[in-house]
Amino acid sequence: MLKLNPGLLALPLAAWAALIGCRANENVPKWPVPAEARERPNPVAASPDSLSAGAKLYREHCAICHGVSGDGKSAWAETLPEPPADLTDPAHMKRMTDGEIFWKISTGRDLMPPFAERLREEERWQVVNYLRTLARPHLVALRNVTRETANLVVRDGLDAVYLDQVESQRSLRHSGWSGRAIPIAGTATGAALSGEFGAKVAADAVESGVTAVACRIPIDHAPAAAVSVIGPTFRLRGSILQHVRTEVESAARRIAEDLHRAAEHGPY
Repeated sequence: MLKLNPGLLALPLAAWAALIGCRANENVPKWPVPAEARERPNPVAASPDSLSAGAKLYREHCAICHGVSGDGKSAWAETLPEPPADLTDPAHMKRMTDGEIFWKISTGRDLMPPFAERLREEERWQVVNYLRTLARPHLVALRNVTRETANLVVRDGLDAVYLDQVESQRSLRHSGWSGRAIPIAGTATGAALSGEFGAKVAADAVESGVTAVACRIPIDHAPAAAVSVIGPTFRLRGSILQHVRTEVESAARRIAEDLHRAAEHGPY
């Protein structure tokens, strides 16, 4: 099964989110980033070792301003003339490519130092990978309310690529789908990406005994993206399945609302 570099996977959705952001703020870039920097791919895979190293570096160099959880709330932040960015905001993070985050970490601005002078290149990419893990509250909430694995998916030609995944905490669960590409034809995700808003359901489409519930994120004039839940078919039936359908649709709406809100206020 196809596996893609997690850094590269961030690009399609970031470009998708940026489409509406650029329309709202195209004449007022608050922190302009060179095009070549935005397009720079992430050479460091988001492995457990990379994320662990990134977390350590974040705590040592970034948490004093951006907060331990990345929400921009800290004692030091309260003294700054402009509050640090909320790195847990999914709309804010998804609209930036890995290359853009890397460039901002490296160059700094105002009171944020240029970390190219403090951290090696690999270490800065590790921080990027860790920051990506902060932009997942909608998937976490969807996993918690459905108790099944939640996913963020984007269309790539005739395939759907899983950009991010928050695993179910049950002993029998689906994992390791980040970076996985599946055919659009005959799948719930494909139906969601290709059709109108609303939860789509398919059983046994990709794997036997697996049911998927997917819903397109309702953003006009942008490449298709969707949120989905996958779990064992024996658990996703009847009233439980209907509950999951409702929650998946709600998550898709909330993500769209956050993207619209970010477009109005800008990335910083």
